[in-house]
Amino acid sequence: MSREAADTTTSVLRSVVETGTGTAAQAAGRPAAGKTGTAEDDKAAWFAGYTPELATVVAVMGQDPESGAQEPLYGALGQPRVNGGGVPAEIWGAFTREALDGTPPGTSSSG
Repeated sequence: MSREAADTTTSVLRSVVETGTGTAAQAAGRPAAGKTGTAEDDKAAWFAGYTPELATVVAVMGQDPESGAQEPLYGALGQPRVNGGGVPAEIWGAFTREALDGTPPGTSSSG
């Protein structure tokens, strides 16, 4: 992948965190880029994000504790609906903040 393509992709994915569906990831307290996602029938939700120092994915999956069958996340964690920009992005932000505590924020070439 060319540097220009990588920088363009990061710019687009930074907008997800800055003004899009992943604003909860701003809790990381540093420049970040990412993508939210929600599976068909709301059976899973995720946030894949990165900073110049760390890339991490948080996924929340619905599962029946008795049968192990995949289940929708409706009502999980006290939420009417779980989507990637909610709980997964919040967890990602908190994890990233803690994981990089004491590490100065880096800067990317895209801005």
